Amino acid sequence: MREGVIYVAQGAGYLDLAISSAWSLRALNPGLPIDLFSNEAVPAKLLNGAPFDLVHPIPDVPTRAKIACMPLSRFERTLFLDCDTLVAKPLGDLFGILDRFELALAHDVRRISALVREGHAVQTPYAFPQLNTGVLLYRRSAAVQAFF
Repeated sequence: MREGVIYVAQGAGYLDLAISSAWSLRALNPGLPIDLFSNEAVPAKLLNGAPFDLVHPIPDVPTRAKIACMPLSRFERTLFLDCDTLVAKPLGDLFGILDRFELALAHDVRRISALVREGHAVQTPYAFPQLNTGVLLYRRSAAVQAFF
């Protein structure tokens, strides 16, 4: 498949969030395939396009299931959305970004907050453009696979 969206939901709470997010996505982008990676049982009524087309198990990894699942996307061009994301407008030509770039992320709009600016040893300068990994667009390629 050429383009699609994936979610990664670990635990019942995140599954509920992913369902709400996927419904918001489906309402505005009805033809776009949506896959879910989850360690929870998903009711059959939520499969076959309502709102998920396919559900995959999360691989057995010690940490960062989201990163482990990203390279497993069946799509050539994938939009990863965090489970707490709500889609407010149609995606339009978003996937067209991947005609030029292999990877695109949204800016983190909270970068002025103290929590976001905390660093390991130093405070992150406000001018540093932090990225929101909850909205990540990528193209299947050797470079992106190596990055993951």
